[in-house]
Amino acid sequence: PDRGMYAASAIEDPVLREAAQALVAFPGGSGFLISPEGHVLTNAHVAQRAGRALTVIQNPGDPNPLWVEQVFISEAWDLALYQAEASAPLPWIPLCGAAPEVGQRVAVLGHLDPPRPRVSFGRVLRVGTKPDGRPTLEYDAWTDWGSSGSPVLDAAGTAVGMHRAWDAHGLSSGALL
Repeated sequence: PDRGMYAASAIEDPVLREAAQALVAFPGGSGFLISPEGHVLTNAHVAQRAGRALTVIQNPGDPNPLWVEQVFISEAWDLALYQAEASAPLPWIPLCGAAPEVGQRVAVLGHLDPPRPRVSFGRVLRVGTKPDGRPTLEYDAWTDWGSSGSPVLDAAGTAVGMHRAWDAHGLSSGALL
């Protein structure tokens, strides 16, 4: 599949299925677990709507939601970090240590309509730095409301970025991780 958003439950790729287990649905946005200890990454603009402490849905059909508390927020970088209470290791998505290459295929995995995560596919169009020094990533994977805070994944299921916004031309942008 190339354009559009698909139900993550219909995707047969085992890497994406595993990554979907680490998604977190916030009110009005998405987030994802970045450690087995329960660190959850999302956008600051998602966190501002969600609040400092709340119960979130970790994965679809799970009767045990997670209690998370905000431990860091940067409006300038549009990043927020929460800590989940967990009695056992949680599924998580590793962060990439290098920028993706232009043309590389990516998937954006997030919540548009919790608790039903969606996935879209595209390619990296540009990697750069904004005038304020923030690293940025542009890609053509389809996104919509609720995609903010979604991981942008490479073929190995590693987060190369986090979705932030889209422009009037439908091009999506995110923060490099």
